[in-house]
Amino acid sequence: MNTWCVYILIYILLLLLFCLAYFSAASAFASACEYLIKRRTGSYVQLSRLFIHFNAQVIDQRTHTVEDAGATRKNVIVGMRKFGVCKEEYWPYDRRLLNKKPSPDAYEAARRFSIVSIRLPFQINAMRTYLANKIPVVVAAKIKYEINGEVNANGGYIPIPDPDDEEISYLGSHAVLLVGYDDDSEYFIARNSWGRDWGYYGYCFLPYQYLLDERLVNYPDYAYAITHVVARMDFLPPMRSLGVTSYPVDGQRRRARNRARSKSRATHAVSKYK
Repeated sequence: MNTWCVYILIYILLLLLFCLAYFSAASAFASACEYLIKRRTGSYVQLSRLFIHFNAQVIDQRTHTVEDAGATRKNVIVGMRKFGVCKEEYWPYDRRLLNKKPSPDAYEAARRFSIVSIRLPFQINAMRTYLANKIPVVVAAKIKYEINGEVNANGGYIPIPDPDDEEISYLGSHAVLLVGYDDDSEYFIARNSWGRDWGYYGYCFLPYQYLLDERLVNYPDYAYAITHVVARMDFLPPMRSLGVTSYPVDGQRRRARNRARSKSRATHAVSKYK
């Protein structure tokens, strides 16, 4: 193989890694919606990742002239609620369409649908509860690309890195979709966006302990679940939160503030109807 061919292959691989890394949140939420649609209708529908990703960047960057950048899971959710979701055929997964505004047909197809979502704390029991009720959960963790060979060799098990590794502190978060759990081994079963040749046919096993270390996950951005894909209504219920806990340092102070606010609202409600 000549040098030119090697450079072309490297370029293609870098583009692929770019897409897989930047689209991880859009891909995870699209997979969650696809599962919910199939569970309800019995039919598999492939949704447009690029459509979801573009609209999340519009929310994040506040412009339709978006730049190459990732998107937070919160903004992916906001974009899906605002603009909806459409089938892959309306805005296909094509590198040339990256950061391009989707077609009017794509927006017209997507506007008929929206989602109902919930925000979860990074608590094992909270995530297990949703998984037990057949609702997948999207989380973001710092996963080093260098472990791919090890993960492929060991059948999909993600090793816990040294949280004090300097490289970890600079890593961005990568979104995966939790689809199951095993209390005996204390592993979550997660679907990744790196293709069927990665891990265990595209899935991996993520230790509970991985998600309990705030140095390895994006705690401020929480975990998210989509509970329903729905026909768009004039009014959508707000995004709900499930028992979101505070950080240990300021938790007591924040709980006291919340109790005071609740008491104030209750007093106001009582006085209003006296």
